[in-house]
Amino acid sequence: MMKPLKLLYCLRQWKKLGSYLLHCWTFFDAKIQN
Repeated sequence: MMKPLKLLYCLRQWKKLGSYLLHCWTFFDAKIQN
């Protein structure tokens, strides 16, 4: 069983990665539109 603190850390890392990917996606999407 994983420790809750480690699980929270993993979730935070995934959230960071998700926001980064979303930022890149919106950037490329804007480039394609123009």
